[in-house]
Amino acid sequence: MWAYENQRITDKGIDRLFNGISLLNNLESFELNMKGWGDGNYEITDNTIIGLSKCLKKLKNLSEIKLILWKNIGLQATKQLNKTLSNLKNLTKIEIKFESCLQQQIIQNDNIDQKLIQIKLNAIQKRKLLFQVEGILVSLEQLIPKFTLWDIILKL
Repeated sequence: MWAYENQRITDKGIDRLFNGISLLNNLESFELNMKGWGDGNYEITDNTIIGLSKCLKKLKNLSEIKLILWKNIGLQATKQLNKTLSNLKNLTKIEIKFESCLQQQIIQNDNIDQKLIQIKLNAIQKRKLLFQVEGILVSLEQLIPKFTLWDIILKL
């Protein structure tokens, strides 16, 4: 919660946080709410998600991950995070949600092109679906080899 209402938070500050977290080698459960960081803060970019991916790679003992991310994450950062999650061998639970602090502002602002909003919402739903499909991985692991399933998902 240290950065929730901090308007001065930047990629560099978050990168330092992730570097510190990555030193916790025995960490088994990881929960992070980042929804307020990317919404409306132009100092936060997809590099934050790439930094999160690098951090998670070092946490080999993780069995549970719960992430709340902002809705407008780019495809490249999403793919990087997917790839990282697929390599965490001990992972048994993945919960990823997309939320927005600015959701209400979009509805109230009459000057925004509604078609553009719909296109953006459709893209968000596709990314959300991608992560939800990956959540099924845990229950299908015994039936389908893990890496085969990840290959299918990453090609969506």
